[in-house]
Amino acid sequence: MRTFAFTSLGLIAFATFWLTALLPFDMAWILGIGLATLAVSYTLRWFLVSVPEATALLLINVLGKTTHDNPFSNQRGVGPGLHFKWPWEQAKIGNYINLRLITQDREEDYPSKAGPMMKVKWSFQYRPRVDLLPHYIGVDETTINTGIADMGSSFLSREISGKKVTEVKSKQGEIEKGLQGIYEVEERKLETLYGIDVMQVALHDVDYEASYQEALAAKARANRIREISKGFAKDGVDPREAKDTALVVAKQATLNINKDKQEIGGEGMEAVASFLTALLKNRR
Repeated sequence: MRTFAFTSLGLIAFATFWLTALLPFDMAWILGIGLATLAVSYTLRWFLVSVPEATALLLINVLGKTTHDNPFSNQRGVGPGLHFKWPWEQAKIGNYINLRLITQDREEDYPSKAGPMMKVKWSFQYRPRVDLLPHYIGVDETTINTGIADMGSSFLSREISGKKVTEVKSKQGEIEKGLQGIYEVEERKLETLYGIDVMQVALHDVDYEASYQEALAAKARANRIREISKGFAKDGVDPREAKDTALVVAKQATLNINKDKQEIGGEGMEAVASFLTALLKNRR
């Protein structure tokens, strides 16, 4: 291709010479300028390369040699804009790299110190660096995402396994800072391995697993039933009847009681409890 280009330039120069010699001076001068402009325009495509916005390009010097210590010595990255390049530097379509942020969301489960599993939602964002494009293009996206995620997962596993279940919830902010610190410490390693900058790491949510949440909800319901039962007993209701009534209250609390609220002026469990208390007193 380059041989064809230089041959074409030679033919243009040859044609320009003979045309200016054979044609009148005015016509030859105009034609000469046109052919010279054509030649320059055609030549510049071998020395200039345009890179779109939010994109980088990795140029490959086909005449350059690499070494074991520096396998990327024949490569260089350029960012968006118009750049000079030598004719022997390749600009392949596949070497244009997207510089937009890449986001990875993670949902993982980790055991706490007491045993219950914690559901963790976190994420990280990164982008390739123009000056490190040879490193970035040398690995695939799956390898990069796995490597970054493993760093965070390892830290979260250690932190959560060393804390009680209640501590994990209350110290979410502290855990997030520690998670972000891991990537600051490993910044140089990430640059060397993957040619990237980790821009942001966030710990979005830490919560109990579903079974543990159900157990907490069941415990809360049992405590509420006991409280309601004691309230009925204080009003002179038989303890057994008070317990049965409290169970009814707990069940009714999950139903739609908007109509009852208008009549008895209460809300939620308290509304149903007030209604049943009044009913029992009327029966006596």
